[in-house]
Amino acid sequence: MKSLLSLKMLVSLCVFCSLALLASGAEEECDSQAKDDAVVNRPVSSVTVWIVDQIHQLCNDWTLSPKIETEKPKCGFIPGSPDLSEGEAPDDPDVPGDSEGEQPDGPDNSEGESPDVPGGWEGEDLQEVVLREMISIAAGCFEMGCPESEDGYNNEKPLHTVCLDGYQIGMYELTNEEFVDVLNWAHSRGLLSNADGTPYTNNAIYAYGQVIANTESSSSESQIVFSNGVFSARSREGYKGQMFSMADHPVVHVSWYGAVCYCNWLSRTQGLEPCYNTSTWERYEPVRNGYRLPTEAEWERAAAWDGEKHWKYGISSDDISTSSINYVYSAEHFGNGNPLYLMTHPPTSPVGWYNGINPIRLKEPEKLTHPGKSPVGAYDMSGNVKEWCHDWYHFDYYTESPSSNPTGPQEKMIYRVVRGGSYHQAATGQRTARRDIAQPESLYRSTGFRLARTL
Repeated sequence: MKSLLSLKMLVSLCVFCSLALLASGAEEECDSQAKDDAVVNRPVSSVTVWIVDQIHQLCNDWTLSPKIETEKPKCGFIPGSPDLSEGEAPDDPDVPGDSEGEQPDGPDNSEGESPDVPGGWEGEDLQEVVLREMISIAAGCFEMGCPESEDGYNNEKPLHTVCLDGYQIGMYELTNEEFVDVLNWAHSRGLLSNADGTPYTNNAIYAYGQVIANTESSSSESQIVFSNGVFSARSREGYKGQMFSMADHPVVHVSWYGAVCYCNWLSRTQGLEPCYNTSTWERYEPVRNGYRLPTEAEWERAAAWDGEKHWKYGISSDDISTSSINYVYSAEHFGNGNPLYLMTHPPTSPVGWYNGINPIRLKEPEKLTHPGKSPVGAYDMSGNVKEWCHDWYHFDYYTESPSSNPTGPQEKMIYRVVRGGSYHQAATGQRTARRDIAQPESLYRSTGFRLARTL
């Protein structure tokens, strides 16, 4: 009887999924990854977004233990939408707040900040923060989008020439250690709050009225903890029961707002100009000298272009394997890459693990990784975690984007661009031309970011 009821609920829900998605006009699959991976043809209403959110939550209830990868039924699949790769693990947004996605109003900490005007950060107590290497990329032009020789999606077309000014991009994805160093700086200055606007004590972290990150107390998948007034990277169980520090793993469960706050705060610790106005969440123009998120074009240039060829994957290759990328190559095992054999989500790898020196997996130390560098020398531009970009997302943006320094649609949209694929996606999700999306307040276990600066 219980099985029969479950079957009836499943059938009813799939019918509901199909009707809701067809009504919305969004090319999304009713999978717990849909909000992160779907390609949206046109804007949808806030009511539709709420309906889809509820569907995602109901679908999440079917997910089995995160230690086991399973294929789940695809509800309401619309032909022409991107094919979610088999074997992808659920990647549920875990955003504190009500079901409509609205966030509780946090405190307006802007008065407690140094003014976001030139010279406003003078007199700051500068802090020594561990920073990994930035790669300088000279001004130049490249071919952006899906090459004709490659199967891709319509939102990756047409292939078009883009010219960029010189910039820098992080050699590695932003780590938990780097993130908590700046969180501790911000916390000491009263810039962090709880969901209700009171000074921060625990659980999800807010700033300027937006959720910026989870901690272990608000999501078991977060890789940072808050204890005795201090943020730190947690440790997790892996190969043969060993405990591994997550300090050098990419930060996850961070929102677009959280990535932007990090860029501003890091800039201030270094005596640089913050790039974002946290009252409007717009980037200052002309762009300042502080840290920021890469634009979608800057990200793809660094991941794919060697001066003559647009590579399919962010390792200067048109082929991939788990010897060079942390990704899913079959649906049979949890975290097919997962070199440390982490027992729970997220099965991230230390940034830059695929360097030709480390083993592919600890179980087989004699089998070494292949160097997984992009044409400019950046690691993990395919696999490990997806990465927030600066731009708002629009399906047809490539048909109208400027040829010089594009920064995405000027009007506010629903989603921000996410790039790079992650540990939970198969090969199609790792392509350098692939455009993924997420709402800026989303907190995903497979999404982080890397830094950029203008030269």
